[in-house]
Amino acid sequence: MRPAPPLAPRLLLLLACGALSATAHPGHALAGEGLEHVLRSPYHLTLLVTGGTALMWISRLTRHPDVRSTAQAMGGALILLAALLQ
Repeated sequence: MRPAPPLAPRLLLLLACGALSATAHPGHALAGEGLEHVLRSPYHLTLLVTGGTALMWISRLTRHPDVRSTAQAMGGALILLAALLQ
C-alpha cells in the first residue's frame, strides 16, 4: 500500500477550484453580467487573482512536469488578466 499524497496540494487545488467557480459577489457568477461589469468590479478581479495564485502554488508542489507547466500557465494567465483589467 502506497502512502497518501501530502494534504497541501489537495487543499490548494480545492482553493483554486473554489475561487474559479465562486460568485464574485452574491447574485451572479464571474461572467454573469458581461465584460464591462468585470472591468469595473474589484470583486471579480480578486477572484481572478486568488485563483491564479492558488494555481501557481499548486504548480510548485507537483512533481509531474505536464501538470506543473499547465498550472503555471493557467495561474499566470489569470493573474495577467486581472492586471490587464485593473
